[in-house]
Amino acid sequence: MNWPRSSTPPGSAPRKPSRRQPTQRQPSKRMLSVTLAAAALAVLCVASQFTPSASAGFTASVLDSTNKAGTAQYFTCAANVTANASNALFVFKLNEASGSMSAVDASATSGNDTTNGAYTGLMTTSTTTPLACPRDTSGAYVLDGSTSYLADVSRSSSDNSFTEEVWFKTTTAAGKLMGFGNVAGTATTYDRHMYINSSSKVVFGVQPGGNIKTITSPLTYTDGKWHMAAASMSSAGIQLYLDGKLVASDATVTTGRSYPNNRGSWSIGYGTLTGWPLAPSSFYFKGSMRYAAVYNNTLTATQILDQYVAGS
Repeated sequence: MNWPRSSTPPGSAPRKPSRRQPTQRQPSKRMLSVTLAAAALAVLCVASQFTPSASAGFTASVLDSTNKAGTAQYFTCAANVTANASNALFVFKLNEASGSMSAVDASATSGNDTTNGAYTGLMTTSTTTPLACPRDTSGAYVLDGSTSYLADVSRSSSDNSFTEEVWFKTTTAAGKLMGFGNVAGTATTYDRHMYINSSSKVVFGVQPGGNIKTITSPLTYTDGKWHMAAASMSSAGIQLYLDGKLVASDATVTTGRSYPNNRGSWSIGYGTLTGWPLAPSSFYFKGSMRYAAVYNNTLTATQILDQYVAGS
């Protein structure tokens, strides 16, 4: 017997209606290849940040806008001394151990002990930071303001072309930084010196024909920080530099004082200043010093700036 299609034969279980399951689309081989390639590239990029290739050099840069030494000709004061030693009359590093009697001349002319300077009075070295020339080793000469100074040997005074310089730190408006005289220390004739006047400014002066000629810094330098003072004389006049910058000059002054037999001595940290403009009450310097030098030629403004940057 033929039953209707929608009917169920007698004695049979009801037939469940059939449902067709949706068919999921399988990714094509091309799409799969592209996906795998992208993943591999991402992994390679990440890995390259940590593992430099064998053939490529590793490079890096550090930005420090306050690092003047990074572009300087010399990175340390010692390197500067070595480079310019042949033009130096003397260079005293002023870093001998406390109690030392002699300051070693580090210039190219230091072939014998007669070029060394003599420490007078209390001689103390301090390694307290910050130091002038912080990338150099050892400490600085500490002067007590009443007995301490360094006396150089007798030298010729006939040269009217020179540069003198010294690093210093003080809070006292007093004292000769360095200068020349008929004898070291308590001289009766003296000039070619830098000193701190009673107004805390730095003065450089000479005395041609008995006439005192000085130039003075517009700013004060008794703030307890390290500074580099440099002064020059030549046919172009006299110039005073503080911290690598020209702060005062006089083109009309081209000669200094004459001395008996053209001989005299340099002193560092003390020297007579009687009769000079705004002379301080004490001629002794009180504070710290580092790298005192005299060059037997006139350094250029660029050379003086290089020396300051090497120690700052």
